[in-house]
Amino acid sequence: MSQVIATVVAVTGKAYLRTADGLSRPIERGDVLHEGETIVTESGGRVDLALGNGELLRIPPAQTVLISAEMSTTEVAGADDSAVAADAVERVIQALESGRDPFDELDAPAAGNAAGGGEGNDFVRLLRIAEGVDPLAFEFGAAAEPEDQSLVAAVGGQAPLAVDDSASTEAGQAIVINVLDNDVDPDGDALAVVAVAGEPIAVDEPVAIPEGTVALNPDGSLRFSPNPGFEGNLSFEYTISDGSTLATAQVSVAVVGATDAVDSQPLAVDDSVSTVAGNPVSGDLAANDSPSSDGGNVWALVDGPANGSVVVNADGSYTYTPGTGFAGQDRFSYSITDADGDVSIANVTVTVVDGSGPPIADDSPLAVDDSVSIAVGEVAGGSLADNDIPSTDGGNVWALGTPPQNGTAVVNADGSFSYTPVAGFSGQDSFTYTVTDVDGDVGSATVFVSVGAPDSVPVAEDDSFTVSPGTTFEGNLAENDTPSADGGNVWSIDQLAGGGEVVVNADGSFSYTPDEGFFGIDSFTYTITDGDGDVSTGTVTIDVVAQDGVPVAVDDSFVTDEGVAVGGDLAANDTPSSDGGDAWALAAAPTNGTVTVNVDGTFTYTPNPGFSGTDSFDYRITDADGDVSVATATITVNEVANRAPDAVDDGPLSTDEDTPLAGIDVLANDSDVDGDALTVVSASSPDGSVTINADNTLDFAPNPDFHGPTTIQYTIEDGNGGSDSATVTID
Repeated sequence: MSQVIATVVAVTGKAYLRTADGLSRPIERGDVLHEGETIVTESGGRVDLALGNGELLRIPPAQTVLISAEMSTTEVAGADDSAVAADAVERVIQALESGRDPFDELDAPAAGNAAGGGEGNDFVRLLRIAEGVDPLAFEFGAAAEPEDQSLVAAVGGQAPLAVDDSASTEAGQAIVINVLDNDVDPDGDALAVVAVAGEPIAVDEPVAIPEGTVALNPDGSLRFSPNPGFEGNLSFEYTISDGSTLATAQVSVAVVGATDAVDSQPLAVDDSVSTVAGNPVSGDLAANDSPSSDGGNVWALVDGPANGSVVVNADGSYTYTPGTGFAGQDRFSYSITDADGDVSIANVTVTVVDGSGPPIADDSPLAVDDSVSIAVGEVAGGSLADNDIPSTDGGNVWALGTPPQNGTAVVNADGSFSYTPVAGFSGQDSFTYTVTDVDGDVGSATVFVSVGAPDSVPVAEDDSFTVSPGTTFEGNLAENDTPSADGGNVWSIDQLAGGGEVVVNADGSFSYTPDEGFFGIDSFTYTITDGDGDVSTGTVTIDVVAQDGVPVAVDDSFVTDEGVAVGGDLAANDTPSSDGGDAWALAAAPTNGTVTVNVDGTFTYTPNPGFSGTDSFDYRITDADGDVSVATATITVNEVANRAPDAVDDGPLSTDEDTPLAGIDVLANDSDVDGDALTVVSASSPDGSVTINADNTLDFAPNPDFHGPTTIQYTIEDGNGGSDSATVTID
């Protein structure tokens, strides 16, 4: 078997182990590495190794490193000032267990991290090497002078190290992010941002990302401006250069709405830490907590540990001291309280090992808010060994300790396990397990299980829309979708349309603009992502087609007085069809009058005599291809005060001397605008006698022997107080 070179003591991000025969798998804490194997770290990934000679070696992000015998056989020159003593090793172990950088516990030598012979252990920190060599070959040789004790890459100088950043802003508010503040260059070269989201960037040349735009400021900072209406979480990559080599990191931005900031609450997140028996351990509880934006956040102890003491400071820093002789699991809880009294509580689990070399089992809580929590009736599973440190004595065997109270647990010898809750159970449960090595050393830990409500997932439903060419269509994808009950649902574009431009906002509203001249079927896909990362995808089909034009007739209203005709233009508020050929016509006649509707939409309405009140008629518009739209015109006829009748002169009539005239119809040409019935109330002539008949006609008898012209004077009344007079002429 090939020589054992190192053991993996910490893994950050994504990293893989490639065996000598070319097989790859994710690298895990506790893996034993052999000569001829290769470590591959992705961007943001990092691996810390404990070498066989006691040294600690870090493989930085984006590297391919061949494991060779030189790693554990490096001879070093004397350098007392840089030697790492045994007590420093203990500090490094504590740093690893508490999540701190172990290199922060060491004093850097004047020229490289080389330990003096026999003085202690050497911790060598690898920085990123220039890209383009696969795999990189690191030479671990000791030269005559201390300055030659650093690791030497096969090619070039050392690349810069880009570190992820995070920021938050309110919807519609731009934010400046100083991404270079936490980036470093081992050679001291000046750094500059040269790309965002894979696109080159320069001052005054911003880069568009789906959620907004990123601009480069003259001082090297980035300015992110969210799209109007966008709310949610986003991330983008940026690339830095030291003039010859590149490095990439990620910026995460939370864009919150104004309502989200009304009452902010702190969020305390559970922590775990390890220490050696008798050694205090310190850390920062606030490191993974989310303080309230209301301000005034204060950290404080809630319940103290059972097997030690702890001091929690207001800023979240703390120190835990295990009790004398204690080794095992201990726990304390703490709170964060903001300015307006909102409180969040979390637990800190402390693993105290006795330092004699047994396996160390870290607690593996499945917290309510963790992605590994399970729903009612579901089965939890995984590997307890993932975060345990097996004994270097070998022969490590995992086994169930105290079983759970509300379910059953199976722990296999390799650390894999399953937990099945009893039917209908929801709430908190736990069980313990042990790791026993070949010589009987035992480590134990507790697995905390949270059985909660079923995970809710969003459901995106397919949509279809019809769009006219050359126009922008706006709609809402969320109308037929089902958001997740977990909350935090965000709509976003998944695959762009091929025949037009589409914008999908976080609330599901969207706009689509077809390309100039495009007709036919287009489509795009979108996703809904909820607060815990569940995703559903929907497809939107767009039919870009020239639509049939139709006329639109709109109701009208007009006013006139009793007895007075009224006219107007029905087309004034109508919308003619784009097909052309629009013609207006009467569709239904009025009840209390007459109307004429002309083809151009003009009309004349005449109320019936004496009518007052509301009347109406319908009209229609017909376009060139027969599309029809109908509307109603309402006529209000106002009642007016009684008006006098109009008596009109009659004649001339003629008769012979001594011959009477009978049945003279004087009302035939008289009228009343109110439509009142007219009667003749008086009639007289100076040259004869006049008789008013029952039918309102007149009989005239001339005086004996009279001949010559004469007249009859008569008066009519309308029965409502109106009257008029006229003259009948007789030759």
